[in-house]
Amino acid sequence: MRDYWIGTSYLLWWWVAQSNKTLYSSFVSSVNSLRNWHLPLISRASYKRGFLSGSKTLRQEESTLIAQVCCGERIGRELFQKKFLYQHNIRRAMAWLSRGRNQAELVKALKENGLIKTERVEKTLLAVDRGYFCKYRPYEDTPQPIGWNATISAPHMHVTCLELLNEHLKPGSKVLDIGSGSGYLTACMGIMVRPNGLVVGIEHIPGLAQQSVENLERSQRILLEEGVVRITVGDGRKGFPEEAPFDAIHVGAAAGNVPRVLLDQLAPGGRMLIPEGTSEQELVQYDKAKDGTISKRHITFVRYVPLCSPEQQIRGM
Repeated sequence: MRDYWIGTSYLLWWWVAQSNKTLYSSFVSSVNSLRNWHLPLISRASYKRGFLSGSKTLRQEESTLIAQVCCGERIGRELFQKKFLYQHNIRRAMAWLSRGRNQAELVKALKENGLIKTERVEKTLLAVDRGYFCKYRPYEDTPQPIGWNATISAPHMHVTCLELLNEHLKPGSKVLDIGSGSGYLTACMGIMVRPNGLVVGIEHIPGLAQQSVENLERSQRILLEEGVVRITVGDGRKGFPEEAPFDAIHVGAAAGNVPRVLLDQLAPGGRMLIPEGTSEQELVQYDKAKDGTISKRHITFVRYVPLCSPEQQIRGM
């Protein structure tokens, strides 16, 4: 196996430059100039050891710079075939650098880094303060622990999913959020489908489901009062047939094999986003045509917790 190594100088440069606006601007300009470069990758062995960022974070949580650009030989091949490091993928990796002191500053940074593309998604993110859903460093663009071996995804992953589902999150739409966790993305989608829409959040750990309801009560109580958002305890791998079909389905955990039942519960014209894979994961978009045929599109490399049983999750797999 051929291993490729990440340019640690860029990470160290960022570490110093993040507190200095002049250096930071220089860093951003330099990374944005890498469109035609072959950026080396960290080796798989170092990735598993937790080189630079800690093994638990890299193995179990998505959306850090390293998780975005390293996965060993497979990505290395695509990198040298010039399929991976186009400008938009550099910017996706740069999403790790988005941060703020409050929700408004975080949203501004995400927009400046090219992640937020539509005014509708921007307004939604401004309306739902991440601080109500995350106790630790809520305005940094990194995953954060929320208990029960679960995490709230990094803000740029929330942005990515909302932008990809934007056209399917219309007023009156019906949405399924599997692995709803903190309830943050559920709340965002609830705002986008008001009025008369429905977002069902499925969480298989009762304590986490209750915590998400409390988060929603503090942040967006009206979504619960109007019945736009409903949090239920259940096995998301089975979907939610009581309210199927859904115009949009979001899965917040990685599946080795996509459960067929989820595609069956997707409405014609609907879209599903799901992370696929085990050691190497990709965010995949499924679209169901009006005649029922399914098309598949690979979006980006990610790192999510696995789609598993509650016992496996609490045990840490």
